[in-house]
Amino acid sequence: MVSMTEGCGRLTVLVAGMPRSGSTWLFNAARLLLAATGRPVHAAWVADRDPDDPAPMHLVKVHTPEEAAFPHDLVLTTRRPIDECLASLIRMGWLKPDAEAIRTNHRIQTSLYDHWAARSTLETTYDDILHRPEAAVARIAEALGLAPDAARDARLAADLAALRAPESGRYDPETLLHPRHRGSDDGTPEADTVALVRAALAEM
Repeated sequence: MVSMTEGCGRLTVLVAGMPRSGSTWLFNAARLLLAATGRPVHAAWVADRDPDDPAPMHLVKVHTPEEAAFPHDLVLTTRRPIDECLASLIRMGWLKPDAEAIRTNHRIQTSLYDHWAARSTLETTYDDILHRPEAAVARIAEALGLAPDAARDARLAADLAALRAPESGRYDPETLLHPRHRGSDDGTPEADTVALVRAALAEM
């Protein structure tokens, strides 16, 4: 746990995980929790990070180890079944629905997961994000050194559910949501895409 008391030095928090594993939700949960302290927060995708921003709290989202080549205090991560991550990448148009491409990306995703899991302060599961968001927010708050506050956690869980992706462009620089970021209402990839991924992985 990291102290969030006044007078401490800069706190730098990484949100790191496999693409399409719930890391954007985790980023926004941490962003809203830190903002609720009333202290300035510099929250950004790593490419937009300003290391000289004077805010006492920096929250940075990354995916690869190479993107995290700067000092940080704790790492928040996510876990989702890799076949679902791959199906979600296909839905977004970021992965070809090709068996060899799927298998190659599976190896990349596995390597990323193993790297960040070994360094994680707190891992949030995708299942908790979908079905137990208030409890997930509470655990993130604890990892950030914040006092328990059930009302805050309920409010922020509702705020997270209400976030909307942009209709066009690259991504919202505040929320990091991309157009078409969410698939079905419950976040579950289409069954035929998951079946395609599993068939490709069965041949590994």
